[in-house]
Amino acid sequence: MAVGAFIYWGLARLLDRHSGGSGAGTALALGAFLDGIPEQLVLGIGPATGGGVSVALLVMLVDSMVPEATSKAGSSAGLVTTLGFAVAAGLSSIS
Repeated sequence: MAVGAFIYWGLARLLDRHSGGSGAGTALALGAFLDGIPEQLVLGIGPATGGGVSVALLVMLVDSMVPEATSKAGSSAGLVTTLGFAVAAGLSSIS
């Protein structure tokens, strides 16, 4: 957890410097991206090793995204959609 927190802190500071302090949107997108990496690894490793992905795992992944989605409700729809597609595109390149 400490390594993940350090990576998030460092990348958030780097993005904040390069974007001129764009605020919470960038931090939320970075958090969603970093959160998705282990999920994508699990979803990719199971089928790659001949196993499958359980329905319980898929339900858990979808359920864990509900609080994240509702936290972005205050942002504009265009921003949330753009960030969502950017995170999905980045994560799809991992798995």
